[in-house]
Amino acid sequence: MMIVYKLKSVNKFIKKYLSNFQNKIIVCFILCTTIPLLAIGLISYHTSVKIARDKIINSNLLINNQLKVDINNRMMQIEHVADSIQFYLYSLNNTPVFPLSNYLNTFNNTSNNIDVLKNNFNIFYINAFVDPSLIISNNKLSFNSLKTIEKYGVSENELINLGISPKWVFRPKQVFPYMISNTNLGVDSIFCYRSVKYNKNDSLLYAYFVSIKSDEFSDILKNSTVDNSISNYIIDDDGVVVAHSDKSKVGSTLDNEKLSIIKQNDLHNGLSSYKDSEILSSKLVNKWYIVTDIPQKYILYNTFPLIKLIFFSILLLTPVFIFIAISLGKELTKRLNKLSTIIKSAKLNNNSIQIDNLNELIDPNSVHCDDIDYIALIFQDMINTINDNFNTILDLSIKKEKLNYDLLQTQINPHFLYNILDSIHICNSIGKFDIANQIIIDLSKFYRYVLRTSENLITIKEELEISKLYLSMESICKAGNIAWNFYLDEGIENFLIPKLTLQPLIENCIKHGIGQGKNKISIDISIVYYENYILITIKDNGIGINPDKLIDIQSILKNNGVDNKYLGLSNVNARLASSKISKEYIKITSVLNSGTKIQMILNQII
Repeated sequence: MMIVYKLKSVNKFIKKYLSNFQNKIIVCFILCTTIPLLAIGLISYHTSVKIARDKIINSNLLINNQLKVDINNRMMQIEHVADSIQFYLYSLNNTPVFPLSNYLNTFNNTSNNIDVLKNNFNIFYINAFVDPSLIISNNKLSFNSLKTIEKYGVSENELINLGISPKWVFRPKQVFPYMISNTNLGVDSIFCYRSVKYNKNDSLLYAYFVSIKSDEFSDILKNSTVDNSISNYIIDDDGVVVAHSDKSKVGSTLDNEKLSIIKQNDLHNGLSSYKDSEILSSKLVNKWYIVTDIPQKYILYNTFPLIKLIFFSILLLTPVFIFIAISLGKELTKRLNKLSTIIKSAKLNNNSIQIDNLNELIDPNSVHCDDIDYIALIFQDMINTINDNFNTILDLSIKKEKLNYDLLQTQINPHFLYNILDSIHICNSIGKFDIANQIIIDLSKFYRYVLRTSENLITIKEELEISKLYLSMESICKAGNIAWNFYLDEGIENFLIPKLTLQPLIENCIKHGIGQGKNKISIDISIVYYENYILITIKDNGIGINPDKLIDIQSILKNNGVDNKYLGLSNVNARLASSKISKEYIKITSVLNSGTKIQMILNQII
């Protein structure tokens, strides 16, 4: 909830800040300067990383190719040594055992030649396996019986099927004679071996192993490594690490996914990505692979100085650009803000709109005008036009309101007159001529009051006289069944109200209050002070108004409408609303069989 509240507060602040046009321009300028700057920084970063990556990969690709040449040369050298040993052993094998002296002489020459090869070509160990029936098979140092060949992890069947090509194999912790290795713990070794078999029966004639230490290749790899985080290593076809720039990893095995990528590198120019590394690889002459593993963090580390430069450049330039954007935004919107302030200061005074300091914004001597000048000039012309037409529009509005008011006023007089004339007709029809004459006399007095002045506003005192004459006429018509009382605050009768305000409402009380077995009615008219207004209350004890009908009346009064069904009440309400004399629409409440109450609040007019 706290996070949501903070987000709403931030959103509210942003909307409030951007509600100002100058702030919008400033934010726009800031975005237009910082976004390209950040985009340039981002592009520079990616470009730097790419350049560094390509440079590092190309340099390591050269190193990898050179290592491939060096390792291949060494392997070819060892295979040539194996070819020479093949020749010596072939000569020894074709020498008859007897006479023994001749055979031993040939053996010594062969052994010496092998030692020469071993020493001249820096071979760790050369070991030959011969027929166990020969006397030389017990030499134990350079010549051994074929029956002991399995200590090198190779069976006789494998050697029989080997063919004429040399075979390369890696043996971790291979045990050699102590005189050779000076240790009983074994040595990580790489063997290049060959075998020869009898053509007659396909049995093994002899085999020999040329051994070098894995450390020899590991040292070559380590010396060519430009950084400790970069790994150079050689693996066999099964993914076993034969040699590594980090010797502690010799003998480990790569996972199948990585091995598969290395084997497929020939299809990708010797380069592939694996997890967080770039892998360079190429195939050696013996079908092994030499691999260079470059971690991404090494590439990123080498681009760090350039990235740092880009970062600090952006960090320094951003405040400068923001300052320029703010200054430029304020300068461009200064005159616009001034125009906005001047427009906001426009106020209505004496039926005209007055604007201060507009002339300060417009230079009358300027030949060239910009858009703001044109807006100011158009605004000035618009205000002058409004001021010229304002009084005309006001006069027309007043005349229209007066015509509407007079129209509503004329609706009352015929309505009232028709009702009274109808009463006179009824009295004449039933022979009550004296009552009819009295009504005619009161009617003439009534219209003398109404027509005495052409003004729409009369005093409350005069309005009460009109109301009393009307009540007198209605009381005569209703055989004295109407009673009324007036309650007035002191001095209130001198205030002005619209003519014929009370009479239609009193008529409404009589017309809708008597009926359904109720022949008598009492009407109380109260006119009192109410705060700064005048409160007029007309209350009767008649039969009341049906609730559905009451809702209909209240809706018409609330909307200031005029309805012929409730002409007197709605007409008075509409006249009070149009003349702006009433504070609000007429309120009416009623309870069936208890009576009706009408209230209106008028402005105090003298």
